[in-house]
Amino acid sequence: MAITISDYLTLPAPKPLRDTDIVGLGLPVSGYPTKEAIPVYMRHLYMEVTDENGVKWRLEDAFDLTVWTEMTVDATSETTRAITASVDAGGIDVGEVVPMGTDITELVAQLIAPLIMPTVALQNYTILGGVVASTMEVGEQYIQQLFATYNKGLIASKDGHPVVPLTGASTGQTYTGNGINGLGLVSTHIVAGANYWNLSENFTNTSAPYYDSQGNQASNLNGLRGPGAVNDASEMITGKYRYWYSVGSIPTNSAGVRALVTRGFYPISTFSIVIPASTPQVAFYIPSGESITVQYKESSYADVTSTFSETVMNVADAAGIAKSYSRFETIIPGGGYPSQATYIITIN
Repeated sequence: MAITISDYLTLPAPKPLRDTDIVGLGLPVSGYPTKEAIPVYMRHLYMEVTDENGVKWRLEDAFDLTVWTEMTVDATSETTRAITASVDAGGIDVGEVVPMGTDITELVAQLIAPLIMPTVALQNYTILGGVVASTMEVGEQYIQQLFATYNKGLIASKDGHPVVPLTGASTGQTYTGNGINGLGLVSTHIVAGANYWNLSENFTNTSAPYYDSQGNQASNLNGLRGPGAVNDASEMITGKYRYWYSVGSIPTNSAGVRALVTRGFYPISTFSIVIPASTPQVAFYIPSGESITVQYKESSYADVTSTFSETVMNVADAAGIAKSYSRFETIIPGGGYPSQATYIITIN
């Protein structure tokens, strides 16, 4: 160790009577007449000396012996070596190095108060309303006014500022889909399968400020603020053809079939026909091209498929457009069953 003290450095002689307080302790002026009269805990006065390697030493008076002691860095001011993080801690990631000499206040701030950027509290969105999900017959007329509802979204600052809008206001809508006009009014015939409409909502930007956890005005979400557009689709109306069945009569034309009130939506895997006593005529109508099985429930589910004959005919949909159907019909011998019976039709 090499410590150089100037030859011209002189230290004053101890005063026989100390007339100042102990620095930093705030104690009253001493009235001790000699050094030896001062309590031991008050005698340890020292000065700091730094060598050429930057190591601090303390030169102190310890019971009249001059002692050199290497000083440790004050743990409340800075770190004494570089530290590589092995676990995530606050704002310090694994592998990140905290350099030697980092201010302890800064280190604590990194651990318990890392910089947190503003986040999207609510994404902006639009809703296309006015359609109730349902099933309708193919060709049925559908008239409905749709409407758009736009939500600007929200940004959450991280320093206590209130939330602000993510985007500006809506600047207009574009509607698309069968039979819809620029104002969202739908007037169309239902088609087989999915029937729905689309909306593209345009929005402008906004400059309402937002802040990070240190109170700085941030810009990390500016790319989401607009102008731009968001989209939505309406609820779905499913278009299906009908099936019909009849007991007591067998209609043979489209108008007669469509007048039947015993009906349902097709496709369907199975349905039942209740046959009153003494009723011989039974018929049902489904889109052509299907194979069927008919069972007589009250006769231990006996297979009576062979008693039915098939005839292909046209039946109009709700818009009056012809659709190829199969008419399956039978005449129960003897004027019908003596008591109520049930046929179970399975579409294979």
